[in-house]
Amino acid sequence: MAKNRWKIHKFGGSSLADADCFRRVAGLMLDRRADRIGVVVSAMGGMTDALLKLAQLAMRDDDTYEAELAVIGERYSTTTSELLDGKQKAAVLDAWSKDADDVRDVLKAIALVKSAPQRSRDVVAGYGEIWSARLLAAFLAIVGLARAFCLGFPAAWTSSAYLCAVNQRTVVSSDLSSAISPHCNSSAHDTICA
Repeated sequence: MAKNRWKIHKFGGSSLADADCFRRVAGLMLDRRADRIGVVVSAMGGMTDALLKLAQLAMRDDDTYEAELAVIGERYSTTTSELLDGKQKAAVLDAWSKDADDVRDVLKAIALVKSAPQRSRDVVAGYGEIWSARLLAAFLAIVGLARAFCLGFPAAWTSSAYLCAVNQRTVVSSDLSSAISPHCNSSAHDTICA
């Protein structure tokens, strides 16, 4: 029975402050040899405060919340661009853009009534965790897949938005090969994946 237990790891905002932090967290998870690993993440360091500031600005009917949301978007885009490319990057940033539209709608409603109820603040702030989870899952899918492919062991990473499963005997498509190749280096003696 103990063999089937989940091992849950929680990473706070300072553990996910930038692309290097995401890489460290992914490395820690990929080095685990447990069958069932769960990862719970906070928003990127400082992100929750930045999102709550948007609600405060909107409540004061200060339209600079739009510029502040753009700053958040730039940070997320920069981090995403350091971790992902191609279709994976586009998918993550497209999802962020749709989420940003939803955040903007909530902020407009807050500005209209000049009140930021706890539920509205929770909705706005909650996107930080969603964005971290989405980005980490996408990065784990690519790097985990690369390791699985290079080292020949099965791997699977899931989130509400992504599913990545690899079997040792899976045929890799050309799109997947191009996503994997930057993370693999072969030598005569072994194969090392980032």
